[in-house]
Amino acid sequence: MSFDQSLAGRGASLTRRQRVSLHFPIGFAALFGPMPIRPLTADRIGYELLTNLLILHKSSRNKVFTVEQIGQLLRVPEGAVRQEIESGRLRALNVAGHVRVREVDLNTYLERDDTKSVCVPGSCEAQTQNPSQLSPAADFTHTWPDGTVERYTEAHAGIASYLGREYRVQMGFTFRHSAGKRRRRSLVLVDRYPTVEFVAADEKTKGMMASIIRNRDGKQLPVGATLPPEYQVLPVGPYSEIVIEPGASNGVAVVCESRDFDTMIKHALIRYRFRKERR
Repeated sequence: MSFDQSLAGRGASLTRRQRVSLHFPIGFAALFGPMPIRPLTADRIGYELLTNLLILHKSSRNKVFTVEQIGQLLRVPEGAVRQEIESGRLRALNVAGHVRVREVDLNTYLERDDTKSVCVPGSCEAQTQNPSQLSPAADFTHTWPDGTVERYTEAHAGIASYLGREYRVQMGFTFRHSAGKRRRRSLVLVDRYPTVEFVAADEKTKGMMASIIRNRDGKQLPVGATLPPEYQVLPVGPYSEIVIEPGASNGVAVVCESRDFDTMIKHALIRYRFRKERR
């Protein structure tokens, strides 16, 4: 005999609350609150459960994040999050000077077409969108603070994207004497600012080049130091293994082939953003 059949046979001698207690041995009130006045049916129980689930779902969408929490979630600097908020791309609330972002607004931001193509540090190679889409450009000159003027050849120029923003990039190659040796160098300018230099072991047009890595405070990192997450996807190594000369830096550097424009530009964009954060 089934439980329901047994219950039906005893129905005449049981009160309504006793019948409910047989169905819910841990107690109806513990599960659903006080006994409803309306007739208890399976449809009614299902309706109450569905209503509660909908309320919970709606309340979960009202979760809010701080700028710091979003930065940790997306693995980007807080300055990058604030920049997206100031640009209007990421909606935020200002509560008495405290910036908060609703989860629904964060999800909307992440679903934007122009956001989907942007990588966050450590999530995919480069953190830049098609950085090598540069075109050959005219040779150019650059004047350094000490008045030295250098001419750069094999120039390329174009637009590179990083963390949702576009930057004007220009790069070229030159030669400079250093420690009694003529060495090949490349210069990458981001929005006309001379951002990074790569130095080769000699004047050969082919071979490895290196550029010192600096942290967000602008300080060089020694070999073995923990790298900023932005650099964990780039090829690195000791600067002194490429540039062998008395007094050469013993810091860690981005190391790449002389024609690896992608890596050079990625390094420049990271360094440029670090500089912007310090200002």
